[in-house]
Amino acid sequence: MRGLYSQYLAALQEASANRYVSPMEFAMTYVALDDKKQAFAWLEKAYEERAPSLVSLKSDPAFNPLRSDSRFDDLVRRVGLP
Repeated sequence: MRGLYSQYLAALQEASANRYVSPMEFAMTYVALDDKKQAFAWLEKAYEERAPSLVSLKSDPAFNPLRSDSRFDDLVRRVGLP
């Protein structure tokens, strides 16, 4: 599965050279690759861009691996989610 996500990440990087790719796409891919540092970096970029998809941060199961990290709680608070 890791190889599939690595290929998807490469495709995202290539696509982003020609068009906008949401930082949330990168964040979710890095979560799947178990790279929390990069996942949070891309979530911060999404926050800076005020990405509309951040509203699903608390409910999207893709982010379950990040929930125990204090950075996740901080981001949820800053986004303004209950």
